[in-house]
Amino acid sequence: MQLPIFNGWNILVVGDIMVDHYIYGHVSGKSPEAPVPVLEKQKDHYTPGGAANVCMNIHSLGSNVWLAGLTGDDEEGYWLRQNLHKHGISTHAVMIDPSRPTTLKTRVIDGNNQLLRIDRETTRDLQENLARAFIGTIETTLNQTVIHVIAIQDYNKGLLTDYTIPKILELGKKYGIPVVVDPKYKHFFSYQNVEVVKPNKKEIEAALNREISVGVLLQSQFLDNLRNKLNCACLMVTLSESGIVYNTALGTVHSPAFPRDIKDVSGAGDTVLSIIACLTAAGCHNDDIATWSNLAGGQVCEKLGVQPVDPKNLKEEYTERVKNF
Repeated sequence: MQLPIFNGWNILVVGDIMVDHYIYGHVSGKSPEAPVPVLEKQKDHYTPGGAANVCMNIHSLGSNVWLAGLTGDDEEGYWLRQNLHKHGISTHAVMIDPSRPTTLKTRVIDGNNQLLRIDRETTRDLQENLARAFIGTIETTLNQTVIHVIAIQDYNKGLLTDYTIPKILELGKKYGIPVVVDPKYKHFFSYQNVEVVKPNKKEIEAALNREISVGVLLQSQFLDNLRNKLNCACLMVTLSESGIVYNTALGTVHSPAFPRDIKDVSGAGDTVLSIIACLTAAGCHNDDIATWSNLAGGQVCEKLGVQPVDPKNLKEEYTERVKNF
């Protein structure tokens, strides 16, 4: 198989923006104040998260990225916009809402072990006037730029609502742009008639309000029913160590994952969505999209912290593990 073309596409990423903050150190003992460990801090750093991490992955793969999202009027929001700008990622469609903070996830790490995560966020729906303005910025981007794929990353932080979701999908249809979505449970079935819907097991369980075994998720009848309810061309479900299964009108295909030394699953879904976006733009077959998504999602799980995929390592592993298999 010829290697797909990841680079050169124009992708619009729409979704919930976050900043990931990591505090690294080592536990030196127990606190005398409470039954908790004391961490001696050694260093900390910030990385783009959520939809911004999708952008970083697409940029790493060599394609062009426009981001439409929301930050607060704060230090983290300013840092994020500046950081994305340094990487050539357009933030013209990133709006500022002074009434809420930029979503911040702080993880406290002892060696390779996460001790604690602290979340600072507001998840209420976007106010109506900002929602209308947000849709306007997206349409302006589509008017000014040839976009090959719209990738939606929903973390239920209030940007993607009963108002904004159908408006975004209408714009995709109006401009003839395929839409790929990583949904969350709250608006799971709002993403109708798109090209690819990419949930994970937990998101499907939350959307259907019941536990579902991996065995059921590999059954064509179950996936057919779910895909038909979403009216999507392809339902692609990530199953962690069990790989990826996708379902279309032509049937169901399971792509197993390779064994990994898992350190951190944070950001794996963002990475998979970026692969789906680029390879959908390239017109690749779903078999190839699932294979490359498996590799990319697995590789980032072998790293501590949210990090974009390395295309060189990705293609090397493909040659070693898949092409010559």
